[in-house]
Amino acid sequence: MDAGLFGNEGSKYLRRHELRDGGPRRLTIASVESVENKFKPGQQVLCLVCTDGTRFELRTDENRLRVIGWFGRDTDKWVGQVIEAYYCAEVRSPRGEPGGIRLRLPEPEPDVDSFVSDLERDDEEPAPRRAKPNGSGTPAPSRPVKRSPARPPAAKGDVPF
Repeated sequence: MDAGLFGNEGSKYLRRHELRDGGPRRLTIASVESVENKFKPGQQVLCLVCTDGTRFELRTDENRLRVIGWFGRDTDKWVGQVIEAYYCAEVRSPRGEPGGIRLRLPEPEPDVDSFVSDLERDDEEPAPRRAKPNGSGTPAPSRPVKRSPARPPAAKGDVPF
């Protein structure tokens, strides 16, 4: 997609108060530009241009390194990727004000179709349990434990080892 389509008209920079008041936003990256850092003139920073026209500068190392870790160093591979911007109270703005923007990968959408089909089952058997994203899920079938026969109580003075 041509980044020039988003020019300065009709596009705006993502603001922390929008996320603080309105909650997290999912953004799809349309292009990546190099722009001048308005807080440090003469320094270039990466700017994410999103499909809805929103722009977000990767001024902090934290956000920039997160995106590089997720999608790689080649910014061409960032195009089409979905990220989530959220308000973080622990961050300080370049002016020292509390609160700022952090990026994260969005949670995957729930599989509604399989959930609904599990609810609509007519048979008596319970629906099979699905594995969780962390790898846990249906426990392995348990095996009967072999127990040794009970021992008679130890006589007084015997040491039971």
